[in-house]
Amino acid sequence: MRIRIAGLALLLTSAFAAGDSPSATRLTYGVEWRLIRAGTINLSIQPAPGADPRWRSELRVESSGIVSALYKVQDRYVANYDKAFCEVDSLLVAIEGRRHRETRITVQPEQKKVQYLEKDVKTGATVRAGDLAVPECVHDIPAALARLRQTRIEVGKSAELPVTDGKRFAMVKLEALEKQAIKVPAGSFNTIRHDVHIFNGVIYERAARLELWLTDDSRRLPVQIKIRTAFPIGTITLALEKEGT
Repeated sequence: MRIRIAGLALLLTSAFAAGDSPSATRLTYGVEWRLIRAGTINLSIQPAPGADPRWRSELRVESSGIVSALYKVQDRYVANYDKAFCEVDSLLVAIEGRRHRETRITVQPEQKKVQYLEKDVKTGATVRAGDLAVPECVHDIPAALARLRQTRIEVGKSAELPVTDGKRFAMVKLEALEKQAIKVPAGSFNTIRHDVHIFNGVIYERAARLELWLTDDSRRLPVQIKIRTAFPIGTITLALEKEGT
């Protein structure tokens, strides 16, 4: 799959950010592709050391089954945020197939810019580096979805949030489409289905559609994400399997 499992996993670190004071939590999601299990995502959040940044999220991604045989994935992503979920910094260590990359993002709010550095761990070579102008408070994809959980959008309405992946910046549109009852391994839930407009040249070039299901209650827990793309990739589904501390 050319869409990296790690990239999809980043969309789920928002799962912990309900309300103004999230607590230490752990969630497990399964990844399905072409009706087969493609991998597992384990996520956690806890207070970060010191007063600022306030929260630290971590996810670990591991491929499984035939997907692992074809393209093994072992990724770890750590991100720090302030109390408003403005990004402070992040680190992605990605082992995907033969590639071993390390990507660091550092936000400098006073200078209103973000620094991006991607290196090949095997050779030590810099793959990509640069600065990007951003607002004083900017979100990565996980933090943007965290803010979505805190700011309820009524069905038929939309909102925009400042988002960056370190290489691009955009005001990303979030739409609440409809109420829907769904079933995932963790149980049955009443949800609101959302469109998150990050593909098609907004943040990512790929032509695709991202749908997010949040529970229709005070928790607004992300229980399912679908990435819909054209052949040969098709649809990739991330579904909540287990919740625990």
